[in-house]
Amino acid sequence: MDELKELVGMVQQVPETALWILGGFAFYKLFIFGSVVGAVQSILKLAITKWHHFKTTPVELPPQKVSIDHLVITHDGSKDMLLAQLTRLIGKRVGIGTGYIHSASVEWLREAIDEKEIADREEKAGIK
Repeated sequence: MDELKELVGMVQQVPETALWILGGFAFYKLFIFGSVVGAVQSILKLAITKWHHFKTTPVELPPQKVSIDHLVITHDGSKDMLLAQLTRLIGKRVGIGTGYIHSASVEWLREAIDEKEIADREEKAGIK
């Protein structure tokens, strides 16, 4: 308020110069005030937009993968099918009621896979 009184006093003494000073002062005040208010508005708008986006965007989880010693099993049902087949392997060639997969069971599986691979090769070659 004191600044305005000083400017009014200056206008009374030297009208033309005081008007230029008053115009410059008003432009300066509006420019600084407008810049600060504009910056604050931009920051608030950005913050509200980011907060809204954060709250409304669903979290996208990456596809689940299972790995056993660097062998990756996709999550398209393959994991469940493989586990079902491994469950069938429990107790093969052991001769006792067990809930574990023993080396004899793994050997049985290796032989079964070998037989299947030989049959596939023969079928592909047209030997049958």
